[in-house]
Amino acid sequence: MQHGAIPILHFTVLITLIIPQPRIVFETENYNFGIIKPHAVYTAKILFWNRGTALLKIKKIESYCGCVSSFVKTNEIKPGGDGVLEIHFNSEDYSNEVIKYIYIYTNDPKNEVVEITIKAVVIN
Repeated sequence: MQHGAIPILHFTVLITLIIPQPRIVFETENYNFGIIKPHAVYTAKILFWNRGTALLKIKKIESYCGCVSSFVKTNEIKPGGDGVLEIHFNSEDYSNEVIKYIYIYTNDPKNEVVEITIKAVVIN
């Protein structure tokens, strides 16, 4: 019964090696703003690369909090190319530790959604 699984595994590996695919790699997936003050906007930039062999497409970037906005200047990165995810965090009326998430949707078949975590400690 297990003999059928081995050819499928080899076929999957072979297809992965033959078909060009993008591969997104981030400098970090966790960014810490450190200790910050309330009622201010803080900016971070996180580098990322396309380590694959096909065009990387950033389909969408989401955050489920109005206090976080993020964008990339270009939604398409050539193989070997790089980009920058720019993040703006409004500390508003927060206090103590704050953790928020950003979701980057891509055409990377092994990493279709990348979760970026941002943290800060807001002190008056």
